[in-house]
Amino acid sequence: MRILLAFALAVMANVAFPAMAQQDSATVELASGAQVDAAYLDQALEAAAASQSVSGFSVALVNGNQIVYRRSLGVADRETQVAVSKTTLFEFASMSKPAFGALVVDLASDGIIDLDRPLAEYYPHPDLGADPRAAKITARQVLTHQSGLPNWRTDSPDGKLDIAFEPGTGRRYSGEGYEYLADVLMHILGTDDRGLDAIFRQRFAKPSGAFDTHFVQDADRVRRKATGYAKGKPFSGDIDYANDGFGAAYSIHSTASDYARFMIGIMDGSTLDEDERAIFFAPQGVPIPEDDPERAIGLADQALGYAVYELPIGRVFAHGGNNEGFTGSSAMLPDEGWAFVIVSNENQANDFVLQTMSLVLGLIPLPAP
Repeated sequence: MRILLAFALAVMANVAFPAMAQQDSATVELASGAQVDAAYLDQALEAAAASQSVSGFSVALVNGNQIVYRRSLGVADRETQVAVSKTTLFEFASMSKPAFGALVVDLASDGIIDLDRPLAEYYPHPDLGADPRAAKITARQVLTHQSGLPNWRTDSPDGKLDIAFEPGTGRRYSGEGYEYLADVLMHILGTDDRGLDAIFRQRFAKPSGAFDTHFVQDADRVRRKATGYAKGKPFSGDIDYANDGFGAAYSIHSTASDYARFMIGIMDGSTLDEDERAIFFAPQGVPIPEDDPERAIGLADQALGYAVYELPIGRVFAHGGNNEGFTGSSAMLPDEGWAFVIVSNENQANDFVLQTMSLVLGLIPLPAP
């Protein structure tokens, strides 16, 4: 899920939100350049939370490549009333995609994979049979959702994988494409899911300080995760993350502050160098369908992981995520060193997440104090 600006406020569930804590800066800068008191932003977040059906959430705001504001509200578990803390893990869902895209760009700069070489030349997709279009799919097309593959094969009536159009000629949001590219990388590198996660952490988590950001989980990390909810009821989902592999499209678990450190690492050169950043953030000229509802609110193009929005404040790179029981979003202005991330343990909490995102982007005014 990416940035949408239509809101339908819901009635708040019976969740007690503890007082804010861990203030980093008395004044913070929104993406618009507006300077606001952190206490004022606290009030805006509390008001948004109080009007929505959200169990708990965590946010981090970055100014000048520094985390200046981090907050946690609500409960990680309704039954025990354990509060969301700075170490509570959340599923970041599709916010995994730009992190994976950054890894692919970094590996490409080392000559490990060519962004424009057909992936089938490295490792043919085992489920696409003799479809000649499968032999044309490239890493660049996967990262920009131009492979023609579906989001998930389970969305098809017959449950089979299909290609909707000639690769490179259209846009179809696809998790399947990201999973295929991860398989290709593991084949090239001669590693497995945990090995690919270790490579990501070595190249990105370690230099940026995002030590709590993992694609592959274990039992200890899963125990530290917030419980996902849907309308007040626990929502366990259908993935056993303690035993699951590297989900390039969906599996990052992290904290808001830790994921913000990953974003800072990209912006400040700790992970991607200047040439790699230029490749990673370059709009790719992806045709956005005329009937795509996000065209009306600024979706203009696709970079190698992030969606590109042309907004009144300028060009914004953003990506959201929805897994069962979790909703979040992230945005950055890399040239300004500005970023924001929010994640909640509520299923399809899009109105709340998107309202909060629009507040910090300066697209809607902060409520009067």
